Amino acid sequence: MGVIPSNPIEEKRNAIVICKRTRWKFEAQRLGENGMILSDEELERVLLQRNIDPRPLKLKEDEQRKAEEMIVNQLRENGFSVRLEDVINLPLRLPPLSLVVTAGGDGTFLAATSLVFDSTPVVGINTDPAG
Repeated sequence: MGVIPSNPIEEKRNAIVICKRTRWKFEAQRLGENGMILSDEELERVLLQRNIDPRPLKLKEDEQRKAEEMIVNQLRENGFSVRLEDVINLPLRLPPLSLVVTAGGDGTFLAATSLVFDSTPVVGINTDPAG
């Protein structure tokens, strides 16, 4: 006897993780010239020239990226195909999805929910609950 598959036609589960724009990324874009985004090294240099300590901003950036990575890994481990998007780069309407996850705060969650026009579940994860 052969093994009978439990579900011969498995539905593809796809998710999008919408990430907040950190202050680090905001400053990298704002301080770049001619639409160019500064590299981490360039941004650190420019901030230091302006007497701004880049370490707290970079620490928050690194914490955000780690949280995003954990979320993406968990979704993939549970059978989802995952796309990661910055909240600033979203289209006016999201394509059909199985799940929308936000990694940020209230603003990221509200931006994501304004793009869902069907019964797609939206889950918000506060990646910086302390502030």
